[in-house]
Amino acid sequence: MQILGIDPGTSDRNPTGYALVDTDRDVVLRYGLLKPITDQPFVDLASQFDNLLGILWLYNAGEHPHRMAIETPWIGVNAHTG
Repeated sequence: MQILGIDPGTSDRNPTGYALVDTDRDVVLRYGLLKPITDQPFVDLASQFDNLLGILWLYNAGEHPHRMAIETPWIGVNAHTG
């Protein structure tokens, strides 16, 4: 089974990470970072994520997620020490 993991982030200093892993073979197939490039980070990230999914489904036969896991964002009083 292939699982796409997402670690949310919203800035250059805290980018969104992703990894596509194959649990049957215990191997990482793809990984990377999505970074906002304009002053609209959520629009940028949504567009980049759509592109990532398109690449995974359309161009990489055999490499597409069967499941997806998204880490829950956590923000504390002081995000730096958190």
